[in-house]
Amino acid sequence: MTDDTHLGLPVGDHDMSHGTQVTSVRSFDHGGKAVEIAATYEVKVNGVARQLHFSVGQDGKVTSHLRPYVAYDSLVDMVKDIIDHYPDDFGPAPQGGHGDHHGHGG
Repeated sequence: MTDDTHLGLPVGDHDMSHGTQVTSVRSFDHGGKAVEIAATYEVKVNGVARQLHFSVGQDGKVTSHLRPYVAYDSLVDMVKDIIDHYPDDFGPAPQGGHGDHHGHGG
C-alpha cells in the first residue's frame, strides 16, 4: 500500500523558473477583436508560497495534476480540496492565523 498523504511539494523561494507563480493566458475572439487575458497566480498557505501544479482552462475550470480526475469551478475550491487530501504537506496553521476569509470578489 502506498502513502499518498504526502506530496513533497516545493515551498516558497524554490527556483521560481519552476516556481510558485503560475501564469494563465486565455484568448478568444469577440466582435472581430482578438482578446487575451493573462493572470498570474501565487498560492500561499500559512504565508508560504506553494507550487500546486495547476492550470486554468479556456472555460475557466481549474485542474491540477495533484488531483488529476477533478476539475474545479475555482482556484479556491482546488486549494481547499488539496489541503483536505494532503493536510500533512501544509503544516499547522500559525497562531492567530487568517481564518476563512470571505469577500474580495467572486
